[in-house]
Amino acid sequence: MTPMGTAYGIYIRNSTQSKTLTCPCGPSYRSWSIDVNASGVPYNGTLNNLNVIYRIGPSSGSWEYGPSLGITTYGYLPTVSGSMSTAQYVTSIATLYKAGTTKIDQVQAVAP
Repeated sequence: MTPMGTAYGIYIRNSTQSKTLTCPCGPSYRSWSIDVNASGVPYNGTLNNLNVIYRIGPSSGSWEYGPSLGITTYGYLPTVSGSMSTAQYVTSIATLYKAGTTKIDQVQAVAP
């Protein structure tokens, strides 16, 4: 089962949130944001890679690439944000690769 909101892996924290907003000029909508960081990552002199992908549902649309960053023992990705209808949700998957090639952690989260 996919965690709602903030999910934790071995090294990754994936905070995927949304908030319903009311616009006086039209219907309500949701703003969403994805914040990913990693800490305590093993480092052997070659940069590790932290990245995130996301998509707005319900749909079978393609995954969008979020930020990707080379890190040593810790790192923070820039926040990804946007808006969607109140009937939609955002799903994100954060992944950490050791030395850029071997997956060592992956965390999925969803915000309604």
